[in-house]
Amino acid sequence: MKPAIVLKAQFITPNAQSRKDYSSYIDYIHREDALKEAEDTPRFFSKYIDYMNDRKKGAFGFDDKRDKLEQKELLNKSKLFDEGKEDKRILWQDVYSFDNSFLEDQGLYNSKTKEVDAKTLTNAVRASMDKFKQSKNINHLVWTGAIHRNTDNIHIHVASVNMDPDVEREKDGVQRGYRSDKVLNDMKSKFINRLVDRDQRLDIMTKQRDRLVKTDFLEKPSEIQKGQLEEIKSRLPKNKNKWSYNRKAVKDLQPLIDEYTHGYIKKRHGKQYEEYHQMLDQETEMNKRLYGTGTKEYKKYKDTKSNKLNELDERMGNSLLKHLKAEETFKREMKQNEFYKKKEALQKSQQKPPVKCRRVRHNPVINRRTQFMIERGFNTRYKDQSLDMDNKRLEQKVEQEKARQQYGHEL
Repeated sequence: MKPAIVLKAQFITPNAQSRKDYSSYIDYIHREDALKEAEDTPRFFSKYIDYMNDRKKGAFGFDDKRDKLEQKELLNKSKLFDEGKEDKRILWQDVYSFDNSFLEDQGLYNSKTKEVDAKTLTNAVRASMDKFKQSKNINHLVWTGAIHRNTDNIHIHVASVNMDPDVEREKDGVQRGYRSDKVLNDMKSKFINRLVDRDQRLDIMTKQRDRLVKTDFLEKPSEIQKGQLEEIKSRLPKNKNKWSYNRKAVKDLQPLIDEYTHGYIKKRHGKQYEEYHQMLDQETEMNKRLYGTGTKEYKKYKDTKSNKLNELDERMGNSLLKHLKAEETFKREMKQNEFYKKKEALQKSQQKPPVKCRRVRHNPVINRRTQFMIERGFNTRYKDQSLDMDNKRLEQKVEQEKARQQYGHEL
């Protein structure tokens, strides 16, 4: 899958002598009739503005303040660009190109009427150039851009010159023009975020995540969860300052903590948790379309969902540990509290003493009546036992006789 948005960036120096020194991007520019003068002529920088704003291409110049530059304003830009060239300043050239179907899906382009939401596109360029200024600490960046619709893919040309009094220069006095991958990636990210309003999408995701993290993980746990909590607490280090999810002392507890927080969230906030997963799936698909597959940029974003879920685990784990720490602190403070001590002492004093069993002292001396009663009881019980034994013997004889008669009959 090809990326939906591509940023091609480069710069040219004022002392370039041949087109062979430029990339295919410059070759593309110079094949147009708009540029008839060589790039080493004094008006090369300003002629690039003429190319970008060729009305035959349906292009209109804009800058950081105005959506449509008038001719007088374009002439002023050209003058500044030529001054930059004379002062050996480089010209940055950037092109943002699009997959038209992506723009159409985002409601920024109508393939039937060929209408483009120029306002949104220009604002995205402004956000990108502001990021460029910030990244390079530029105060006075002179730039202009134009939207072109003369090819199969809508694209935007942007030309810029740094007119700050002090700029970094090479030994020959020419301004340094290198922009790192980080600067260009930040420019593109800012462009994309403004174009598809990703800032709002990401803000919604962040708020959903924060709602999950703010859960009170100690509120009414199940019996199973109580057991998990006890195990977690028993294995936590004594030093509560080390109660942090990614601390070395807690690393071994991460699987148990994750098991608890996942189970708690799914039971208490299952719908919100599922919605967060859906948001991450949508974000992953958006990244796939924006950055394509198999590209350097996509490698940074392909693990969006797993990275976000790992971040959620960390935040929920720290939230649980924070609640456990607060609980332990509260218990300790309560035990040290004077009111608590008095209350505990009062409760102990109000407890009923255990019932003590009185020991019966046996008197070896018995009277004659007691002796008579014991003997009579013994005799009665002995007679009963004897009678019972006689009955059992009789039953055995009867059974034996029946068995003998039955055996004799069978013979």
